Amino acid sequence: MLLFTILLSLIFGILMGLLISKYFDFSSSQVKSLERKITEEQLKQKRYRESVNEHFNVTADLIHHMTESYRDVYQQLASGAQELCDNEIAQKIMPTGTDAMFDDSEPQNDVTSLLPPKDYAPKDEPDSKGALSEDYGMKSAEKITETNSSNF
Repeated sequence: MLLFTILLSLIFGILMGLLISKYFDFSSSQVKSLERKITEEQLKQKRYRESVNEHFNVTADLIHHMTESYRDVYQQLASGAQELCDNEIAQKIMPTGTDAMFDDSEPQNDVTSLLPPKDYAPKDEPDSKGALSEDYGMKSAEKITETNSSNF
């Protein structure tokens, strides 16, 4: 009797296991299908990134060529203005010095422009108190009492 109960329980467990596995179907074909989909999505993402990189490389090249063409047109206009127009009009079109739009020379390093701003007010005299002094701008106690007594 005990042996019959054990065999019946074993058969019941096997049947339940088969039913559960059929219900959830975790077969290797489904796993392979999911892996294939993941690989396809990764390939799509890689192609998209390559496409974006290509797009921006082409855009950068086109902007570079457009800038060079604009420079050529501007220089042609300026040289024509210098030859054909009054000096005043030519100076408006092609300014000299640092105002030149397409100056091929290297920018000059101006040391004063590289200095950080001062966070204090400069002193008028070396012995005077600076703006960071605790009593800067305050009147002495004697002057304050004189002004207060004259107000009443």
